[in-house]
Amino acid sequence: MTLKEYLIDYANPATRKIGEALIEKEIENIGKIELRTLVREELKKIETGTRDLYF
Repeated sequence: MTLKEYLIDYANPATRKIGEALIEKEIENIGKIELRTLVREELKKIETGTRDLYF
């Protein structure tokens, strides 16, 4: 979650592209589909401006 916040707030476009690819790769490593879905939902909240999410 913190990486996504950093990428949105501070990273240049090239870094953001690489970071978002890394986040997606790591999400795919999550074994439970329900948890993967939850993580993606929380990341979307970050994209809309919500910060300091925990779960």
